[in-house]
Amino acid sequence: MYQLPFSINVYIFIILFLMTLCVIGMEFVEKRALKHLLLATILTIFFLTLIIPLVSLIRLSYPKPLYINAVSDNSNGAILSLYQNGMIYLRRVGSDGKTIWTKQITNNPSHISSYKISPNNFGGAFLFWGESKSRDPNQYLLYAQSIDANGNCLWGRKNVLLSSQSVYSVPYNILNEEDSGVLFSWIIVKNGHEIRIQRVDVLGNVLWGKDGKQVVFSKDRIGELNLVSNLDRVFVVWTVEQENHSYIYVQILDLDGNILLQSGGIRLDTNSSYCRNVYAISYNAYGLIILFQDGYGDPAPIYAIRLDYQGKQIKEKVEIAS
Repeated sequence: MYQLPFSINVYIFIILFLMTLCVIGMEFVEKRALKHLLLATILTIFFLTLIIPLVSLIRLSYPKPLYINAVSDNSNGAILSLYQNGMIYLRRVGSDGKTIWTKQITNNPSHISSYKISPNNFGGAFLFWGESKSRDPNQYLLYAQSIDANGNCLWGRKNVLLSSQSVYSVPYNILNEEDSGVLFSWIIVKNGHEIRIQRVDVLGNVLWGKDGKQVVFSKDRIGELNLVSNLDRVFVVWTVEQENHSYIYVQILDLDGNILLQSGGIRLDTNSSYCRNVYAISYNAYGLIILFQDGYGDPAPIYAIRLDYQGKQIKEKVEIAS
């Protein structure tokens, strides 16, 4: 919600104070020129005090909508996400660019940390965001919603609460598993970086507890995060940045959210100084393939490494492009 720099009571006090000064000054100043100068000065301050907040209100009342992302509606159109006046909206447009519908997602003006959008199975989209009723950066709750092709909220009007932890959380990934539901991942920034994941079924039921499952906590900064669904398990791939180095880690969860590898995940043997632009893809029953660039240069060589179904690295990295 947009607000004035000070409360309205402050402006009323300033105006009344200046009016009092004006009356007192007119009584004690005898020279007409000084009276006129005093009156002109006070009136100038008076109008500036009045005009500045009004101009601020006019400017903030008509913000440009901020389109964060867009996904296909499977009908040659798109679903756009936007944030305006403290509210999140979705808008579907046809192949001709004309608006089909606009749907308000959040119910009350809030401060939004960030949000993600991804196609669902109904010609609509999943939306995932962090929301705070105050301006405190440590008071975010995480919500999600599923919208069909007609703009109907499939998970109720109040949205789905993914985590009851009121902390600074950054929504990161949405992984649609179709009949198995959808996975939402986020990073909590508090005395370090923590990765958590929540699973929601197609009906909007939260499956992995009120706060999701913790994948890892790191004192170092987590740079990138990938989720990959592979048969009956989920691979989580992320980077940890330490001084001038960036390393790739992996963890595996089953469909119940149980951790299958060692606590903290396994650091891959990439023999690289700085892994970036990490991208993980499923290799079905054979495991996982991870692509990444090595080094700061641009362009930097691109490598691939392969993990088996148990998360074990099969061989050293292979350069696929330079």
